[in-house]
Amino acid sequence: MAAATKLLALVTVSALGGLGWLAYERITAVDPSAPPLIRADDGPIKIRPEDPGGMAVPDQDKLIYQTLNGGLVEETVERLLPPPEEPLPPPEPPEPEIVEQAPAAVVLEAPYSSITDVARASFPFLPVKFLLLDHFDSAAKIAGVAAPLLIVHGARDGTIPLRFGEKLFAAAAEPKTLTIYPEAGHNDLYQYGMGSLTVDFIKASI
Repeated sequence: MAAATKLLALVTVSALGGLGWLAYERITAVDPSAPPLIRADDGPIKIRPEDPGGMAVPDQDKLIYQTLNGGLVEETVERLLPPPEEPLPPPEPPEPEIVEQAPAAVVLEAPYSSITDVARASFPFLPVKFLLLDHFDSAAKIAGVAAPLLIVHGARDGTIPLRFGEKLFAAAAEPKTLTIYPEAGHNDLYQYGMGSLTVDFIKASI
């Protein structure tokens, strides 16, 4: 009985082994119509030998224009012309000559005594004296003009009323002349003869 059991077990193991081998053959079988598969070696194709042999040529590892002691030759540039000259600095501009010369004559066309007076006349409800940064106070400076003075004003000037021109004239020093055109405004004084008046005044003053 024991011998029969062993025999049966041996036959079973052999059958299973045969089936396994058959299955492996089917899996690993190569299709004859498929192209051949070539596998490369895992190692390097070429290996440099420790002793390459051949004739040893001295300095074969040196580059062109490299000295034998390992240093590089300094590159030089051949110059056919002398080196360029350094440009000279530009000359310093001369100091301007300032000549103070008093005017021979002064002509004022429809002038004002000050901007404050004109602004106060146009905006009497505003504290223009404190709002203006520059008052252009001509009346305070006109007394310093020593040259002959001609003031021309239009009686119908609505931009700078005649009274401001008269105020400036009163503050000026002699010699001075005030000419008033009764029908003129602010921009039409030359239509009433200011041009010829100015020419005659300048000719008489210089």
